[in-house]
Amino acid sequence: MTTAAIFLLLAAGNCKVWTEFTNRVHAKKWPCRTLRRVRWLHDAGIVVGCVAAWFVATRLAGRSAVGPFGWLLVAVWAVGLGRLLADAARHLRRKTPDGVSVESSRVIDVAAELGELPTGDGDLAWLARMPLNQSFQIEVTHKTFAHPAYPAAEPLRILHLTDWHFSGTPDKRFYERAAGLCGELDYDLAVFTGDLVDRLSLLEWLPDTLGRIDAPLGRYFVLGNHDWMAGLDETRDAMVAAGWMDLGGKAAEIEHAGGRFLLTGDERPWADGPPADSADDAFEIVLAHTPDRLTEAWQRDAGLVLAGHNHGGQVVLPVLGPVYSPSRHGVRYAAGCFRRGDTLMHVGRGLGGIHPLRINCRPEVTVVTLQTAGEERTE
Repeated sequence: MTTAAIFLLLAAGNCKVWTEFTNRVHAKKWPCRTLRRVRWLHDAGIVVGCVAAWFVATRLAGRSAVGPFGWLLVAVWAVGLGRLLADAARHLRRKTPDGVSVESSRVIDVAAELGELPTGDGDLAWLARMPLNQSFQIEVTHKTFAHPAYPAAEPLRILHLTDWHFSGTPDKRFYERAAGLCGELDYDLAVFTGDLVDRLSLLEWLPDTLGRIDAPLGRYFVLGNHDWMAGLDETRDAMVAAGWMDLGGKAAEIEHAGGRFLLTGDERPWADGPPADSADDAFEIVLAHTPDRLTEAWQRDAGLVLAGHNHGGQVVLPVLGPVYSPSRHGVRYAAGCFRRGDTLMHVGRGLGGIHPLRINCRPEVTVVTLQTAGEERTE
């Protein structure tokens, strides 16, 4: 193999090792200062590792000795390369789970409607002007989840919102348009699964955005890691003042078309998990900020998990798929529909993010329709 080919393989493995490390660290309850240092370490590791990969590649191509440390690096990079290929293969083979279907999808280009980019005054507003950026194109999707234990005589339509990230970019006009889109949709229940705000001063946007959204069966929310870093109590109080019901570490029971539903909120690891008691004879719907809570929901026999946190990766590469996803599972649950046993999960891509850059990964507003399955699923 040529030096360039060897270098590309080793460099790809090096980059994957550092992104896997960063993804898993960001799934933990670590303070913002520590996570910032981790990102610096990640950036340095990418650069220094690629320089080392070039040195090793030249030695290997020339059949020169690389030494024990060089072979150790090759072994680590080989593991990273293997993980990269495995994730790419899973991305390419991924299918819609049994019982789930995507009914429709449409895209609203908010920048085109406004006649300008609503970049606002965020610290990284320059990213929003990058070519191919889809940060201002909202995709409205309708998905149907059929469950054998669904208890009601009629479907339950849930507006699932997540990760709006009031950071200054996009500006308020973008979120007002998103709230207006929600008002055009038909749903019974509205939920928000965390990461509302990065700048507490922007909580003043709430009355004209999420505060405008209403639902016959109520509006429920949990908070996420960015809310925890910005000010958990202040954000929670503002959401309650806007008319949303706090579900963080709590449970609420609703009835619909003769069926009983138990809504539980899981804000771990940044705040509280759901009550210890399971749903009994009610159909449990878990609101969780991170999809890392799927296993616990499955152990509780929950029927549905609604989560966010991972933003779909924000940048989804051809063939390889998403690269960054702050989860202990890496990019496995970056966004979309998943199933473990009879527990279904929807992971929304959200609307915003600290980094206003989205490529092949539009912001998302979703209506999830729960209904009975035609046949029971067997394991």
